[in-house]
Amino acid sequence: DGRGRVNGAHHNTFPDISRQCEAEVVWLHHGVHVDTLASWQNPQYGGVSPPPRKKRKQSSEDTSSSTDNMQQQTQHQHSQQQQQAANGASEVQHNGQTDGCEGNTAEAQNGVREEESSPKLSVVQQEMVRLIGQHLVELGLKKSAELLMSESGCRLDHPAAARFRHCVMNGEWTKAETALTELRTMLDDPSSLTEMHFLLLEQKYLELLESGQVLDALTCLRSQLTPLKHNMDRVHQLSSLIFMSNPEELRTAARWTGMGKDSRKELMDRLQHFLPPSIMLPPHRLETLILQAVEQQRTQCAYHNTRSDSQVLGSGGSLLMDHSCSRNAFPGTTVQILADHCDEVWIARFSPDGSKLATGSKDSTVIIWDVDPETLTVTRRFTLDGHSYGVVYLAWSPDSSKLIVCLQEEAAELVVWDTERGEQICKVSNSPDDSLT
Repeated sequence: DGRGRVNGAHHNTFPDISRQCEAEVVWLHHGVHVDTLASWQNPQYGGVSPPPRKKRKQSSEDTSSSTDNMQQQTQHQHSQQQQQAANGASEVQHNGQTDGCEGNTAEAQNGVREEESSPKLSVVQQEMVRLIGQHLVELGLKKSAELLMSESGCRLDHPAAARFRHCVMNGEWTKAETALTELRTMLDDPSSLTEMHFLLLEQKYLELLESGQVLDALTCLRSQLTPLKHNMDRVHQLSSLIFMSNPEELRTAARWTGMGKDSRKELMDRLQHFLPPSIMLPPHRLETLILQAVEQQRTQCAYHNTRSDSQVLGSGGSLLMDHSCSRNAFPGTTVQILADHCDEVWIARFSPDGSKLATGSKDSTVIIWDVDPETLTVTRRFTLDGHSYGVVYLAWSPDSSKLIVCLQEEAAELVVWDTERGEQICKVSNSPDDSLT
């Protein structure tokens, strides 16, 4: 009948139908809603499914009305989102959960996580971030450095400089030359471009020789290095390396560590000195600044004890506190008395390597002492005599093998000694009528 019930005559046409459900699909603008009708086992329907409902034709007025409703709902949702964004929050958190959403505490209504803007940093703060990022890269923590740069909105190096570094470290010499050309306008001193180009080609030439590509190396030498007309003495040295019989001999003659990451890193460190810090940071800049700060603290330390220098950094080797030597640790007890001179001692100097001590006296002699690093005592090694006047000043050579002796004002000469053998090397004088001080 009109309510979809089935009479007895039609009931026999559908035997043993125990249970069926009908799904009515209602399409909405934001998804699909499925309305499952109840079971038709109810006795009033004869225990069988009702006949299918007839589809009603949708009029243009219904269509227009539905469209208007959809637009109104969309506009209403839009206005709600804008109001929530203006208020600065969309939902209230409780124990890490939000209404209708667990774990995603920063989700917007459209399901997209809201991005936090980078903090506004001063110039000094940006430089500090760059220094930290460089140090992380040097430690091998590249992912941490990338995250730091991304979150802070800073960049470690200029993109052109970053490409240049990448090409150098991977031995892509043609691309490295192209990247170097891009950096030309960024150099403080444009004339340094030739030196950088020379260093780049020198590394390329040496790697070709070590890998046995002699013809390619010769082409690089003739067609690229020589036309630069730069550091020709080094070019002549490089040309002689072609005749080396093995890679080990090549590395020794070239004073080069060999093809690979280490030599390319050394090359990159040399190249970075030509680039302004705004383009690429100088190598190991953070470590350099820290060591300079520690050295400054040492010079201002009233009771500085050089034993703490072996700890390299800070008090007890820590950067977490300022350098400070205890007054109680300062040497205050006599360990040894040197009484070998016959008159006043006017000058005493330790050698640069700390292995020897030289003392000069009014008695016109110089005594060389050997220093025991364990007991911190000295033993007599040589007595340098033959001076005509008292010794007022001493100066060691950088390698601690020679000593210059300066005498009193009346003397017109300096005496140079070999402290390893205790022999006089020469005398330096200006004029018998003049004195040297």
